Amino acid sequence: MPRNMDLINFLTLGIPRRYQLGKLARLFAHARHSVSGGRRMQGIIEYDECLDIARALERWDLVRYLRMMLAGLYVEQHDHTKARLHYTEAVNVARSLKDLPSLAHARCALASVVGMMGDYTLAERLCEEAHEFFHTSDDSIGLASVCMVRADMAQTTTDARKHYSDALALYEKAQSRIGVLGALLSLGHLAEPGRDNTNERLSLTRCLTMCDEEHDVRTQAYALNNLANIDRFDGNLHSAATRYNQSLKLKQQLDDEWAISYTLDGCANLAACWGEVQKAAQLYGAADAIRMRLGTPLERSRLSLYSEEVNATRRSLGEEPFEIWWRVGTQMSVDDAVELALGLVGPGE
Repeated sequence: MPRNMDLINFLTLGIPRRYQLGKLARLFAHARHSVSGGRRMQGIIEYDECLDIARALERWDLVRYLRMMLAGLYVEQHDHTKARLHYTEAVNVARSLKDLPSLAHARCALASVVGMMGDYTLAERLCEEAHEFFHTSDDSIGLASVCMVRADMAQTTTDARKHYSDALALYEKAQSRIGVLGALLSLGHLAEPGRDNTNERLSLTRCLTMCDEEHDVRTQAYALNNLANIDRFDGNLHSAATRYNQSLKLKQQLDDEWAISYTLDGCANLAACWGEVQKAAQLYGAADAIRMRLGTPLERSRLSLYSEEVNATRRSLGEEPFEIWWRVGTQMSVDDAVELALGLVGPGE
């Protein structure tokens, strides 16, 4: 074997290039089929093999594309560390190819992930760089994507609402149904107690109608959770419980632990409203443990309300008992936490 040459490059030299390209095409088709069939981890393995071949063939355009695909799949798995790695490499490849549109989209995607991980300074810098290109090229979908990232990082719900509304208008201009779905869902997530949430409810109702049309179960699960929040804020606790249960069951089927943590928070507050403060503390602890393990902190715009709700349970239960039951919750498996939440029973039931 020649020196200073890794195995895959050595093998590539001994195999006709068209065979390698054929193998790449077959693997890529298998990977797409795996992902569309719900076998995401198998798809990731197959896309990784595609990436190895594309790198050996020095097909850098394919390398960039596959990096973006893999990063997106890792985002869905809430493995933000690996998603960040692939998006970073996609940025580097796009820069070396001088592919400015791809570079801007990769920067925006990377900004979303590093923002989720709490690196807001880097995320904003990446947003600014992406925005500059999208503005110059009049790319409505690109500009909307930047608005969505900035909304996710906003420090107040007022700022987040403005960015999401701007994103919705841009997605509607571009006739992007997927974008519109995401913006409607996010606007509904901004509902708060003590205010008129009519617009948020309307956004979520429209979102659910589109979910039925698009057969989008994941967004449906998220929208049900957000509607349950509004029901809870309005004092319709039994309706909230029904929707939380529907959302949890769908999220459990999707194995979406990050999303489950949000519904566990809602169920914790529901338990506190019904006087089951020990269960509330457990559920808050379980939800926090999931986010800590995934490295995905709550959005900054939600921290104030979250702290108020947790501290209300802490005061009701007492500092020491709260900490004890919180720690019990942190040790629960996700399935056990979901079972506890689904077992909540309100007065008169």
